[in-house]
Amino acid sequence: LKVRNGKIVDALSVFFDERRRADIQVDCDGGFGVDFSSLTSSDEEYEHGVELVSRKLLQYGVTSFAPTIISSAPEVYSRVLPLLARRNGSAEGAGILGAHVEGPFISVDKRGCHPRQHVRDFGDDVVRSIEEVYGSTKNIAIVTLAPELQNSGSAIKYFCDRGIIVSLGHSSAGMKDGERAVNLGAQCITHLFNAMQGYHHRDPSLIGLLASKIMETSTIYYGIISDGIHTHDSALRIVHRTNPDGLILITDAIAALGMGDGRHKLGDCIINVTHLNAVLEGTNTVAGSVASMPHCIAHLVKAIRCPLEKALVCATEKPG
Repeated sequence: LKVRNGKIVDALSVFFDERRRADIQVDCDGGFGVDFSSLTSSDEEYEHGVELVSRKLLQYGVTSFAPTIISSAPEVYSRVLPLLARRNGSAEGAGILGAHVEGPFISVDKRGCHPRQHVRDFGDDVVRSIEEVYGSTKNIAIVTLAPELQNSGSAIKYFCDRGIIVSLGHSSAGMKDGERAVNLGAQCITHLFNAMQGYHHRDPSLIGLLASKIMETSTIYYGIISDGIHTHDSALRIVHRTNPDGLILITDAIAALGMGDGRHKLGDCIINVTHLNAVLEGTNTVAGSVASMPHCIAHLVKAIRCPLEKALVCATEKPG
């Protein structure tokens, strides 16, 4: 990719300042009118939507992404997961890393815009609970879960044994729950600060993992939405100075990306978008983002006052 003044440009028509790696998007709920959590009338229509997002993301410099499904009914997973197989990117569109299933095994209190009726606990038979919801896990690359849920430890082991990345999020967990999850194999935190217990000096919650002693022997990556809305600039500076190596830039893009202001879908929910602010209809609950990856990169550079090349690493090279 070619970059000029912090923007991705057409190398055929202008000179460029530097060549750099392409972006990876691990938390993408949709875009350009396509919502990955919404069933369509046919598999062909759903696949057409995935292809559209794949082509459009490439224009933003994104060459691979993980289509993200928020907490949904089992029939949604059984329909869409088989359609999200891993594939390489090309000049025609970004590649697919596999699906990111964000829920439904999350905290009711920290569900954000996830529909309450779809949020679930792990039952006594963890494997059965997982298979009843997702069906086959073959095409799942990342799963977001709340580590404080009963039997979550067994679930983390189940996913890790199958090569699925476990990310902690939509959670009321304290720091001890987070440390236990990391020791069992969890590697990431989903959109840090958002939809989780806030930082407290006696129990710093999942946020405290960034400075935990277990980081001496483990690595924890954390997604940050640097759109100027989800995370205050001061918070961006704090986490970057605390744990710069773990920062992953994400967009948390929803179907409204590239579509302008108005009413848009996210799973079973209606989202109202005004400028870059997307909220659950009738509430002030922030519901995903309509910012592009280049926007988030530029905002991170401005917020933490770092060179462009360091911000690019957060969007292109992690997790390793």
